[in-house]
Amino acid sequence: MLENNSKIPSRKFIDLIRESGLEKEIRRGIPVTIFLPNSEALSMVPEEEFNTVSREPERLKSLLKYHIIRGEISVRDMTNLLKDRESAKIITVEGTPIIMRQCGKNCIKVNDAKIIGSDMKVLDFNIHVIDRVLVPEKL
Repeated sequence: MLENNSKIPSRKFIDLIRESGLEKEIRRGIPVTIFLPNSEALSMVPEEEFNTVSREPERLKSLLKYHIIRGEISVRDMTNLLKDRESAKIITVEGTPIIMRQCGKNCIKVNDAKIIGSDMKVLDFNIHVIDRVLVPEKL
């Protein structure tokens, strides 16, 4: 059970993954990890900007893919990866890297987004809930 509603992933984001056809595309037998913004994170995106991106299928897919990495990576895996280094780059399905780093004891950030819920299963994917929407530079 989740501790509070701020850790619940956005249903809207999950629906976008389905509607864009991305769910089928990433289900090709390869485990994936998704950094899924919570509802509060999505509400911080200006509605006009969100509507513009969601009307352009390729931009939307690019944004969604930037939240996905190949392989199932747990918080424990991330902690071990960051054990002897300040940060680590991981390539997203979109093709550009995200940066993981420790932000204190029991705290990991992906770019500027803090992981606030971890190691959940949604749509058979490993999910880490984050408090911001990740935006690739070339979006």
